[in-house]
Amino acid sequence: MEELLHIEDLRTYFFTGQGAVKAVDGVDLFVNTSQTIGLVGESGCGKSMTALSILGLVPSPPGKIVSGKILFEGRDLLSLDKTEILGIRGNRISMVFQEPMTSLNPVFTVGEQVAEVYRYHTDLSKRESRRRAVDILNQVGIPSPERRFHDYPHQLSGGMRQRVMIAMALSLSPRLLIADEPTTALDVTIQAQILELIDSLRKEHSMSMILITHDLGVVSEVAERLFVMYAGTIVEASPVKEIFDTPLHPYTQGLLRALPAYESGGKTLYTIPGSVPRLSEIPAGCRFSPRCPRVMEICKREEPPMFNQGAASLVKCWLFR
Repeated sequence: MEELLHIEDLRTYFFTGQGAVKAVDGVDLFVNTSQTIGLVGESGCGKSMTALSILGLVPSPPGKIVSGKILFEGRDLLSLDKTEILGIRGNRISMVFQEPMTSLNPVFTVGEQVAEVYRYHTDLSKRESRRRAVDILNQVGIPSPERRFHDYPHQLSGGMRQRVMIAMALSLSPRLLIADEPTTALDVTIQAQILELIDSLRKEHSMSMILITHDLGVVSEVAERLFVMYAGTIVEASPVKEIFDTPLHPYTQGLLRALPAYESGGKTLYTIPGSVPRLSEIPAGCRFSPRCPRVMEICKREEPPMFNQGAASLVKCWLFR
């Protein structure tokens, strides 16, 4: 398959009075054309900052991409100037953020905000932009889109607001959609509807997608390949089925064990001991070693490289040297 996005050794640091916070620290991942990948891990592991790095939205100062490559359609996004990035962001690469209430402007109607995407990125007239906005609101399942066009964000439910965000992201048929925890603030039934909507529109428009989530149950439904992130780096990458059948990294195994099971019979849920390290105080050796039930002496001294396991699986763990 043709590779659409290739990230190599990406490092995004925040320089503070307490030292460098290594939010993204040596990330490698790829997305093929018309493919969905999942990027999973606990809160604070660097998933969202990876997405913001792709889009050139790292707040600077104090943030800075210090090294790496982000190749999109063969071009290194880190070598482009501001004007060139603006031409790609929202047009070729779009993003659905996790909290629509803070992403939508409360003083403009939702229709005006969708129409603005067309006016900013195209030469369409105001009238045609409004017509396109109504069309895309209809596509994402907003009832009575002509009427809802004039509603303000606070007049819509959480699920409807997220549909508006999806409409804005998909309005120009981007090649890559980044969905950052798109169902976090929604109840379970609405979550399923939003995921189904995103996936069906992705297929209809032949897009690729990066689905960022901490919920392995969510990613299992739509992703083809899974990248597991821990403390700023990728620790395992495999096809989704292989990860669920035979997880390799002890961290991935812990995440899967922590999933609620219908058969649990009320038993206490498994939890991974400890917590994600502060990204300004990453431990020596393997980052997961202080929490790992299978830790060895080498794990405390040296950070493991990525080891190949079979044709399509990679794991950053000394157990597989």
